[in-house]
Amino acid sequence: MPMKIGWLVPEKVIYFQMAEKVTAAELLSDPTPTISRMEASSEPLIHCVFDYTIATDIPGLNVFAQSEFPRHPKFGWSVDFAHPSPVTRFILKTTGALFNLKTRSLNTYDEAIAFLQELDPAIPSDVTIDDVQWYLEIIGNEQHDLTGATS
Repeated sequence: MPMKIGWLVPEKVIYFQMAEKVTAAELLSDPTPTISRMEASSEPLIHCVFDYTIATDIPGLNVFAQSEFPRHPKFGWSVDFAHPSPVTRFILKTTGALFNLKTRSLNTYDEAIAFLQELDPAIPSDVTIDDVQWYLEIIGNEQHDLTGATS
């Protein structure tokens, strides 16, 4: 299964559905599609939700440390949930601390959304995963546009 990325709440919250086995190539793929959406947003900060519900294997800390988009000035809070293991939670927490990122690790989607709503009451209380407007699918080092746009 590929990793998928989309707007959970347009211009406010980007949703990352992690694959079962997340590879270094997937995590380090070209961040341009996500960064361009962050820059085009009228919001000062864009929050990200990372869904690890089906993930069983993720790369080590050194791979996370190479990722570019969390350093973007519009990157707000990173909220992740449903970690496959305590090791995963530790890796994500350590990565956040290394980059001085605002991160929160929670157990469920509902907890993640409730946390973001505390930060920004304009985030709808009834937003669900079914509302995600997917724009990108990543398989290995290949990216596939899901918007139907042609380049």
